[in-house]
This record gives sequence, C-alpha cells and structure tokens, in this order.
Amino acid sequence: MARPAEVSDDDIIAAGERILAASPKARVTGYSLRKALESGDPVRLEAVWRAHLDAKAPAAPEPPPTAPLPPALEEQCATATAQMADMVARLFKGAWSTADEIAQRRVADEQNAARDRIADADQRLTDANEVIRDADARASAEADRADGLAGQLEHAKDEAIRAGERYTALEDSARRDADLARANLEELSKRFADIEAAAARAREDAAAARATAEAARTEADRERQRVARLENDIAEAVDAKSKADAELTALRSQAEELKAEKSNLVTRLTVAEALVSTLNADLVRERAGRAEMEEKMMDAIERAARAEGRVASMLPSHADAV
Repeated sequence: MARPAEVSDDDIIAAGERILAASPKARVTGYSLRKALESGDPVRLEAVWRAHLDAKAPAAPEPPPTAPLPPALEEQCATATAQMADMVARLFKGAWSTADEIAQRRVADEQNAARDRIADADQRLTDANEVIRDADARASAEADRADGLAGQLEHAKDEAIRAGERYTALEDSARRDADLARANLEELSKRFADIEAAAARAREDAAAARATAEAARTEADRERQRVARLENDIAEAVDAKSKADAELTALRSQAEELKAEKSNLVTRLTVAEALVSTLNADLVRERAGRAEMEEKMMDAIERAARAEGRVASMLPSHADAV
C-alpha cells in the first residue's frame, strides 16, 4: 500500500473549521478529517485538531469570594462576646462554600469530560464504520471488475482458438486446391489451352486462399495481443483487490480498538457517577452538621442575651441601694 501524503497542521485545522461551519453540532474526529482531506493518519489528524482546541480554550474562572454572614447574625454574635463565634461561623461558611463549589465543579467537569469522550468515541466508531463500508464497496467493485475481465479473457481465448481453426481449415483447403490443380495439369497436358486456363484459375484460387489465410493469421495475432492486454488488466485488478483487503483489515483493527476505548470510557463514567453519589452523601452529612452547629450557636446567643438582660435588670436596683 502506498504511504499517504503528509498533511500540514494548517490544512488539518482548516478542514476541521469547514466541518463545524457545515454543521455546528458535528463532532470533528480523525476519520472525519481524513474523509475531508482524502489523506493522512486519523490519529495524527485528531491530535493536531485537539491541540488547536486546547490552545483556543479560555482560562478557568476565578472562584467567587466568600459571602459574608447576614448583618443581624453578625450583630448578635458581636453582642454575645462572639469573636470566637464569628470566627467559627466564617470558617465554617467559607470552608463549606469552597468545598461545595469545588466538589460540584469537579463532578460537573468529570461528567462533561466523560460524556464528551464517549460521544467522541461513538463518532469515531461511526466514521470508522463508514470508511470500512467504503473499503468494502471498493473491494467488491474490484472483484466484480476482475470477474468481468476473466470472462473477457475466456471469450478472447475462445475467439483465438476459433481463428486458429479457421486458419488451419483455409490452409488445408488451399493445399487440396493446389493438389487438385496439379492433378488437372497432369491430366490435361495434351490440351494446352485448357491446361493454361485451368492453371490460371488454380493460381487465382491459390492467391485468394493465401490472402484469406494471411487475413486469418493477422486476426489471430490481434486476438493474442488482446489476450495479453486482458491478462495484464486482470493482474492489476488482483493487485488492487489485495491492497483494498489489506486496508480493510487495518480499518477493522482500528474499529476494534475504538470499541475497547468506548468500553473503558463507560467504566470511567460509572466510577465518576459513584464518586458523585459519595460526594452527595458527604454533602448531606456536612449540611446536617452545619445545621446542628448553627442551632448550638443560636442557643449560645440566646443564653448570652438572657444573661445580659439579667445583668441589666440588676444594675438599676443596685444604684437605688447606693
């Protein structure tokens, strides 16, 4: 099989942009690029296209700042000696917000990446199947052409055999005519005029027979040349079929590899979904702990407020006693 022509990175990127321009929802794969460019290694084509996409991808956004506590809760915490409570609340809220956002973002990124890889593998498998179907069609066409050429060769061989038989028959007929002319010449030696006429007719018949034999020989030569050309065409068709079979075998091997890659991606998606379930369970437990902490904090604030009220109620009575 001839080595495919090298394709430049700019041509690969331009072909991918054309595929997206024709159908924005289409997936650009190595096989779709090879189909558009009609040459190149699908693995290299896809690697160049992915590098181009990575170079165009925007940087990840900065995480949003931690939201402050509500003003009423901050005032109550400050009134109840809650520098410690304020610190604990902000630490819990910031840690919880950051952990929740990171977990959600990681889960979403992993799910999207897994779905993209599965969709990409499906598209690559579809493209590979299409290329295999095209190769099968070409191999079938070459086989049909070889069968047709074989039939033409058999027909040409039959024609050559018939032409040889005609040449032999004409040669025998000419020999018989010459023998008959010689016999007539010996029988009519005494009749000069008749012999001369018979000899002239015999010479004319022999010339016609030779001309017919020469024409038959020329036709046989043409048939032999035609047979040689047909045999050469059959050899070329058999070689083309062998090349097409080799390419078909390689494409089927790549299709099996793509199926294995798809199975691996599905397994990774299952693992990612299990991780999501675990993170969701952790999220529920963290929320329950946070609610319990907030409940304890509010209880401490209420006790501090009641203590402050008792102190305030005691201060006027003490002043009157003084």
